Amino acid sequence: MERSVQVARGEGGAAHDRRGRRGEAAEEAGLRYVSDSTPGIRRRRRGRGFSYTDTGGRTVTDDRERERIRSLAVPPAWTDVWICADPLGHLQATGRDARGRKQFGNTRAVCRSCYLYPAVPAAHLEGDLAGHWERSRASRWYRRGERATLSLLEAAASPR
Repeated sequence: MERSVQVARGEGGAAHDRRGRRGEAAEEAGLRYVSDSTPGIRRRRRGRGFSYTDTGGRTVTDDRERERIRSLAVPPAWTDVWICADPLGHLQATGRDARGRKQFGNTRAVCRSCYLYPAVPAAHLEGDLAGHWERSRASRWYRRGERATLSLLEAAASPR
């Protein structure tokens, strides 16, 4: 499996891997940890649309690659757009919004791993966290992370 890893020089010039836990999490999800500081596909405005150039400066003409890029749905207002050349990169696109803030476009796998079922914080806000927890403790609808979040909220809400 090919990896894209940032290497930094530590004390004494020794190289070390800067991926840390994020790189491990990407690999666990079947993705590759990437950085937008590495070469990628660039988007340039051309007339009423956009053209895309690969890492070698050539225009991307492959229909499948262009469809992958279109499926990312990068907002047209973004500028300085970088698109990951690797479809398995954990980060698929970055760009700048109208205020110059860096925006990120992630893969579906990353978005799913960061998603929290809305009923969890809603139950906390309604004050029915304990009841919700009891009803859903054995539920397979919740992933391990969501059950852990419920446990943390329950611990924080319980009197000491």
